[in-house]
Amino acid sequence: MSEITTAQITVGATPTLLVRADTDGCIVILHTHANHGIEIGNATVSAGTGFGLHADETFEFRLPANEALYGIRTASQDETMYVMRVGNR
Repeated sequence: MSEITTAQITVGATPTLLVRADTDGCIVILHTHANHGIEIGNATVSAGTGFGLHADETFEFRLPANEALYGIRTASQDETMYVMRVGNR
């Protein structure tokens, strides 16, 4: 059975879990209005080392099975990441 979940996640100065895939993986859609951007990557992502998303960008991809995606802000203020996860449960 396919399941769709959505969340608004506050991303701060330390890596913040955005989404975790189950054993089948999942489709992830990310969107941000961040003034200064959010960088995404694994649990050790840091500002300057991740994949950057800037204001009003949307990014869609397949997250492999059992993987997790984290985000970190690139400036001094927390930002909001909008996350949609489409996957099997």
